[in-house]
Amino acid sequence: SNRTSQAKEEIRRALALDPSLPMAHHDLGYAEMTQGRKEEALEEFRKEIELNPALEDAYVRAGTIELERGRVTEAAALLRQALARNPENAAAHFELGRTYLKQRKLDAAEAEFRQALVLDATLIRARYGLAQALQAAGRHGEAQREFKLFSELLARSRSSQAGQAGGSASSDSP
Repeated sequence: SNRTSQAKEEIRRALALDPSLPMAHHDLGYAEMTQGRKEEALEEFRKEIELNPALEDAYVRAGTIELERGRVTEAAALLRQALARNPENAAAHFELGRTYLKQRKLDAAEAEFRQALVLDATLIRARYGLAQALQAAGRHGEAQREFKLFSELLARSRSSQAGQAGGSASSDSP
């Protein structure tokens, strides 16, 4: 979008003045990611990690991109680094679960998806990942229950979003 392009230009101007701003690299990486420019986004997240290795979010985003590129070993390493910095990062557990699922490490995938759900019960994609891991492990009954729960949560989430969008238009809504 035009606003994203403008934001990227402003961030680039700030980085031209001071390239050591880790959050500017993060914001630019995120903007690149939303525009599908994964390589550019990954480069910015790596710069952020170099400048401020204590913040786990850049590791999660870089790990997610590496996973999408099929580089599961690199993805797993980045995601484990994120969790070393903050073991309560639900997104990192979810993405590590996806990584383990791709590697067919089904017990590890299941554990990561379950931990993601403990930390953030609203992360319904983790419920779907858990169902996939159980299905791949041949635990079909458990998998079907998780798929059903995922479908129910997704439907509830969508109807809730539709209700919020519709409810704001009328002051007569209950």
